[in-house]
Amino acid sequence: MNTAEIKISFWGDFAGQGYFNDCLASGHSFDMLGEMVEHIQESDISVVNLEAPVLEGGEKIPKSGPNIQAPIHIVSALKAAGVTLVSLANNHIMDYGEAGLLSTINACRSCGLDYTGVGLSEMEAATIKYISCQGKKLAFVAVAENEFGTAHGNDAGGAPLDPVKNYYKIIEARHNADYVFVMVHGGHETFEYPSLRMRNTYRFFIDVGADAVIGHHTHCFSGHEIYHNKPIVYSLGNFVFDNGVDAYSSWNEGVGAVLTLKDHSVGLSLIPFTQGLPDHPQPRHFSEEQQKRFFDQAQKMANIIGCDELLQIEFEKFVSQSEKKYSLYLEPFSNKILLGLISRGWLRSFVKGKKRLLLLNIIRCEAHRDILLQILKK
Repeated sequence: MNTAEIKISFWGDFAGQGYFNDCLASGHSFDMLGEMVEHIQESDISVVNLEAPVLEGGEKIPKSGPNIQAPIHIVSALKAAGVTLVSLANNHIMDYGEAGLLSTINACRSCGLDYTGVGLSEMEAATIKYISCQGKKLAFVAVAENEFGTAHGNDAGGAPLDPVKNYYKIIEARHNADYVFVMVHGGHETFEYPSLRMRNTYRFFIDVGADAVIGHHTHCFSGHEIYHNKPIVYSLGNFVFDNGVDAYSSWNEGVGAVLTLKDHSVGLSLIPFTQGLPDHPQPRHFSEEQQKRFFDQAQKMANIIGCDELLQIEFEKFVSQSEKKYSLYLEPFSNKILLGLISRGWLRSFVKGKKRLLLLNIIRCEAHRDILLQILKK
């Protein structure tokens, strides 16, 4: 017997800064989501990655990279626009410590917006979110690559990416739900493909029971594929994220992923859009010409993702572009003048020869890396 269709839409990084905060302050919350509101409201369930903790003030945690936050009322605006669920497992949710996390959780609870992927301990953060819809039980598992915001043991934060632990959660969800969706916040920022590690991990999640895997974090669309008849989107790019710097780049393009569930099958439609542009900051559909270019490119990307050799070539190109920056990270000091001299080739690198081989070994080898991580956390 045929069952009714269920539509679930997934949206990428939502920070609610800059212009978008101005929309909220002026009471025009729907303007914030632009033309994507119609797709959200047409969906039975809409899921957004809420990239920033919501709070007023607060104390930043020490970390590398920026600390970001959004106003508390952004949560009720998302709820009013039709968003059903926010994923909080990401690398910014702990930017203002446990206080910022608790403020975000309380704000969601206050307006009845479901959330997943965080907790005051690792066990709590890994709790599966179940939502019933049209007689079906849907399970949502949200995890994030391990940066400053992930929970471990009794520490608060987002559920960590750990393929072994994630495997058991997917199996648990598979036993208790009709459909299982895994959301992963991870990948290489600005890289328009997954690495082989990412691709193989996300495929593994499908192999062990997920019906779809949806990624975000890279601030650009990072390709998709249909694997064993199940969709994987490696990164949706930004949804609502005005950083006040980038314009007319991949930062300003995002994708909505609409999954159609019917008779145990999962269909995928992609909705490309612009956002954060100086002349039109609200999310807006691509033009017909832009859409044609996007879908032609998306197919080429899918072909590359499906081939180990071609995907590795793309990753090596990306690494070569990033090599100088990462090499400087390894230097044993942070003085900008000295780093600048090394970058220009006027001073020889301190990381060379046997020292370079030693670093390669203690970072590459899991046993050595376990010790290194424990020392660096002190």
